[in-house]
Amino acid sequence: MLTNARPDGAIIVTTPQEVAVATVRKEINFCKKMNLKVLGLIENMNGYCCPCCKEMWPIFCSGKVESVAKDLQIPLIGRIPLYSGITQSAEKGSNVLLDEPDCTTTKTLLDIARNITAM
Repeated sequence: MLTNARPDGAIIVTTPQEVAVATVRKEINFCKKMNLKVLGLIENMNGYCCPCCKEMWPIFCSGKVESVAKDLQIPLIGRIPLYSGITQSAEKGSNVLLDEPDCTTTKTLLDIARNITAM
């Protein structure tokens, strides 16, 4: 399937939990076996963005995804916090990027997009 698609590489999205990070290591090894370059990692649910004050609160252990990126010399493209506004926008068929352009999470998503585009 990948031989027909000819992708430039893989961007792997994971959460900071230990089981997810262990799975990511396996995914990276698979990509290497398939000669598919891993362009980078994205850490999803890296904290909670309060909808009232917009402050970030850690909810999982941090540093595991960054450690994998560093150990395997893969760029960490970004970290996406949990934010209820994403769900609310999606449920009404809208886009959080347009609904809340000044939100920390929106800025994070746009930074990630810029990082990917710059690759």
